[in-house]
Amino acid sequence: MIKVEKTTLIEMNVEFKQIFEGATVEEATEKAHSQESPSETAKCTIAGQRFLNAKIKPISDISNDDRTKTDPKFGNETTEDSGKNV
Repeated sequence: MIKVEKTTLIEMNVEFKQIFEGATVEEATEKAHSQESPSETAKCTIAGQRFLNAKIKPISDISNDDRTKTDPKFGNETTEDSGKNV
């Protein structure tokens, strides 16, 4: 069985919403300001996306299949049992 791998590149605009609590507005604002990335509790909404490209490549050994092969010496099709006396 032949396997292929597809890699897709998509550009996304994502909106995160998160609630911060503090004793004062300044404390809650400071917590929100100091956070570098959203936490696991943040709500996520995909605002937009754009397809950039996709690539497909084989990842399994394709030389080990059962298809008919061409003999480079003669330019004709041969099978696995060629060369045997019958």
